[in-house]
Amino acid sequence: MPQLITEYLDRDTWGGDTVDEQMPTAASTLINDTTSITINIEPNKTYLIRMVSVSAYFAHTISFEEHEMTIVAVDGQPVKATTASAISIASGQRYDVLITGVSKPSRNYAITSVMEGTTLQANGILSYCKCFSNPLPLTAVVETPIDDTMLENALGKELLNPVTRSITLPVSYTHAQHRRYVTFSGSKISHANNVQYYYFRQ
Repeated sequence: MPQLITEYLDRDTWGGDTVDEQMPTAASTLINDTTSITINIEPNKTYLIRMVSVSAYFAHTISFEEHEMTIVAVDGQPVKATTASAISIASGQRYDVLITGVSKPSRNYAITSVMEGTTLQANGILSYCKCFSNPLPLTAVVETPIDDTMLENALGKELLNPVTRSITLPVSYTHAQHRRYVTFSGSKISHANNVQYYYFRQ
């Protein structure tokens, strides 16, 4: 394994002197191992959809056209029901959301997954009826994802209690590729990449 890592990050393999320059660029983004997925849905019926990130690259912005999500759990922890038009899902992250079918659908709707910081996206269909025409991909249409730091634990659990000592680490979320850097005294010591693709489970 050490030899493989050395070869993988060797400048002659990918070019460049930094980890960012050596990291291969994703060619596509997927939902359930495909660039398009169809989820059958019925009017007025509520569905629990579990989204799981299974990769380690960019984050994704996820939205269901004209269907608001109600977030009920994050990373296996129940949260107070919170509505959102879009979410940003990171590497290894999990979301449980509810969506409800519209009362009188006259068409099918688009599912959009945009890889943040790139032009790549995967598209899906919320299908009410095969008799309806399929929606066009919502290219370049990105809803603003909810700030997940504002979500509250549904069980009333506090993050740290009691706190006897506080250690503050400066963390940057501003990198163009949404990588998370941890620094000590301004020196970067580690980073973690975000999502390349994720799974729906209905």
